[in-house]
Amino acid sequence: MSSSRRDFLSLLAAGGAAPFLPALRLAAAQLPQSSPQSLADPKTMQFWQEHLVAAHPGGRPQVTTAKDDNRHPEFAAFDKDNGFRIATQIRDTQLLDRGDVAVSLRVLAFKPAAEDLAEFANIQTGSLRVDFQQTRAQSGHDPLVWTAFAGVQPDAKGKLPGLQNTSFNPGTTWGQQQDILLPGGAGLWGWNFFVQKKESLWCQVVAHLASTADKVVPLFGFPALAISGVAGFNQLFGFLVAQSHKSKFLFQTFSDPAVATKDARQDAQYADGLPIASGVHYIIVPRKHLQAFGEQMGKHEVMSGVVVPSGTKPHEVFEAARDAMKDVTYLSLAVSVKSAG
Repeated sequence: MSSSRRDFLSLLAAGGAAPFLPALRLAAAQLPQSSPQSLADPKTMQFWQEHLVAAHPGGRPQVTTAKDDNRHPEFAAFDKDNGFRIATQIRDTQLLDRGDVAVSLRVLAFKPAAEDLAEFANIQTGSLRVDFQQTRAQSGHDPLVWTAFAGVQPDAKGKLPGLQNTSFNPGTTWGQQQDILLPGGAGLWGWNFFVQKKESLWCQVVAHLASTADKVVPLFGFPALAISGVAGFNQLFGFLVAQSHKSKFLFQTFSDPAVATKDARQDAQYADGLPIASGVHYIIVPRKHLQAFGEQMGKHEVMSGVVVPSGTKPHEVFEAARDAMKDVTYLSLAVSVKSAG
């Protein structure tokens, strides 16, 4: 086994993936010795290898690979007092004042639009990857990254889990719940969701770990790793997902800025940063579906983590959500923010 593969497995063990090492060891053993040009999906491989490699002073990764901007995650916010609005309209009064913050988050539900649901018809496997990166280091160390993976495994007929079973707590991939520490109240986060055919090498790993089609399954994650460590993992992850079959992205982005304090929001480098606050439900939609969502959101609300027509009765929530906004793919998200000072 090459030194790079040994480093890959050591990183997995250190990052909380030890229970899944048999499947991952098999995948690592099959990584190619060939050049990127010989792979089925070199563009996706390059995307992952450049993902989170470095951040320049403005707080954005230095990247060169083109990506599908139609699948860029866009954020809406919902709370009972304000209803739906674009997340950048969250007021300063909902943010903490200043200083370091600790963030925890939970994906409440995943619902694909009709066109994206068709991607699962051929028993394709979905993979959600969440990355949250510091932009300011502490005590002279590299900035840290929290990364978590979840898998969506449809049944033999391509049917996805019910909406009530599509929640995902990233902390469960780290062995225990951990807050994400953001020095200065700002960071970068990335949301990527892709599907591949079941015959792909990566999907074989996911299928081994996600042995049930009844719910979204936490796969593995790396808490508080240096950017250099995650970049090393991405080199091999890129090879792994580029084998045999192409990836189809439902959400695709490099990391975008997020701010949790008034002070950070006033910093010019985070001028367009997404404000994150406790007590708000976030709905993430691909840019391709943003107009359709915006046209309908005034007649909808969030109940039990899913989008339903306004006035839906509690016992009808998941049935109503199944039929609501059929032309919109979304993830719903709850965030908790507290001072770390």
